[in-house]
Amino acid sequence: MILAVCLNPALQRTLHFQGLEFDRVNRAKSVVISTGGKGVNVARVASTLGADVLLLTLLGGTHGREVKSHLKKEGIPFHAVPVRGNTRICTTLLDPENGTQTELVEESEPVTKEEVLKAEREFERLLPRCRFVILSGTAPKGFPDTVYGKWIAMATRTDVPSILDSPMKLAEHGLASKPWLYKPNWREMEALLGITIQSESEAWKAMEILHSRGAQNVLVTKDGPVALALTENGFFRILSTDLKVVNPIGSGDSIAAGVGAAFLHGKSLLEALRFGMACGGANVLTPLAGTIRKKDVGNLLKDIRMLPVTR
Repeated sequence: MILAVCLNPALQRTLHFQGLEFDRVNRAKSVVISTGGKGVNVARVASTLGADVLLLTLLGGTHGREVKSHLKKEGIPFHAVPVRGNTRICTTLLDPENGTQTELVEESEPVTKEEVLKAEREFERLLPRCRFVILSGTAPKGFPDTVYGKWIAMATRTDVPSILDSPMKLAEHGLASKPWLYKPNWREMEALLGITIQSESEAWKAMEILHSRGAQNVLVTKDGPVALALTENGFFRILSTDLKVVNPIGSGDSIAAGVGAAFLHGKSLLEALRFGMACGGANVLTPLAGTIRKKDVGNLLKDIRMLPVTR
């Protein structure tokens, strides 16, 4: 089973506009209410792929009850730790006329020490049932920056591989616990290392630093059809099809879900990375974040190439 951890879920509102203008009154053509948060996206994509997955999350208030209802309707297995704060709302503004996708992100309400302990106990309880752990996104105030690092170390002690996809301090402490795969995008890698990366050669050096800090493997995505991987088999440039983007939000989560699902089905690391990239591409073809069509994954996978890089 894949355990998808989402400490910062959301009630997601996706609004479609035709010619969005800022500092003006804009009327949405349509509105879709769904569930959001990086770990929720991971669980949805893994479920779509047919993987055995369980979402561990925190939910509270009227918004939390609405998220539960949507998760049940989508058929996503979940365990929710109850919190007193109302689950946040995040809003996506899609405008195909201007080719823009704008994300409005609320911050979650802080959690208590008791709620943090409850979440940790649930992770410990569920871990023995898992063969893979994916930890995604941020955490509400109240969680220590060491939370992902602690949970990765717990997984490692039981020989459960983990994917880490989180920013800044959470990532810094997470890397020290040696996740199986660290998956930042280009901007997150720059922010974590405190540098500006202007070329691919500089990116390779940055990825080596991430490896030296604990990441067993590193996958870095950037806007467009190229990704970079540092693996136990060496360095690779991953080339995929240049697509017409509908909504790119959730593509990184789709990649993580695809990598985990493929690896659990016995695929090698390189094959899992290819499959994950196909899932990321499939996500940009749909209007809702963290949503894929299996037929798109199959079609895109044919054209994804892993090119060894000599350094």
